[in-house]
Amino acid sequence: MAWFKRKPKDPPPIERPSLCVLLTDLPKFEPKALAAKLAAIEPLRLYPKLKFDVAEKDVLHGHAEFDSHVVRIAGFHAPLPESVMAMTIDTSAWQGEVREEMKSHKAHLLLFHEGGGKDVPERMIALYKLAAVLGGESLLGVVHEGGWTCAPKGIVRDFLDANELVMMREGLPPVIFWGFMPFRGEEETWYATKGGHVFGVPDLVVRGSGEGNSEMMALFHNIFLYMVRVKRIEHGHTMQLGDELFLKFETLPPDHPHHDYLSGKDKTLLIKRITKDQVTLGNP
Repeated sequence: MAWFKRKPKDPPPIERPSLCVLLTDLPKFEPKALAAKLAAIEPLRLYPKLKFDVAEKDVLHGHAEFDSHVVRIAGFHAPLPESVMAMTIDTSAWQGEVREEMKSHKAHLLLFHEGGGKDVPERMIALYKLAAVLGGESLLGVVHEGGWTCAPKGIVRDFLDANELVMMREGLPPVIFWGFMPFRGEEETWYATKGGHVFGVPDLVVRGSGEGNSEMMALFHNIFLYMVRVKRIEHGHTMQLGDELFLKFETLPPDHPHHDYLSGKDKTLLIKRITKDQVTLGNP
């Protein structure tokens, strides 16, 4: 949950999928054992190869190749910067012990997807699988900085289960793959997605009109899946969802009063509710 008066600092631009792995400590990795665990999750075209080196100041540098993925790894005996936690963990829906556990991490890994993978969803899944394997017993969760979101260790470990991966691939659930942010002011609520740029699609914003968070998340989820799996939506496009919901998409105006809070890293589309007779057949 975010409030207009508490805008977190923007993250640096992200050019490739990445994850931050939250750990109780930075363990000594055994490449052969980790490769075997990674290979056991589901069939791979290329057996995993992992390599790690420790540089000055105990900074870990590593490299992983598996299936068609190439991932660069960096590890640090330190927690994430407070600004990153404020933008991801503090604004998340996770509460109580789960949130505090993620914030209590003492070390972290940075995973950068460098190449391979048939599409962005598969690259993100590869990062989550690697995060679960490398984290092991030290895992506390992950932060997806580009999506202003995070996930606790239980969800990350689901990526070790081949059956769970079927659902992940089909659903690309929010929070895990992209961020969902309610922004509340004194008289209005706005909802926004974060991280669309990682998937090559616009982020979305809409003004609330009495719906609950779950309803708005479901709306964004349906549109996000359409853009990633079917067709990218642009300014001027219209859409029908169900029997009675008709939408039009416009570029978020630069003079919008909450532009700095709502806009994504790349393009951001403002969703407007329209009537059936305003739907355009054959979008431009």
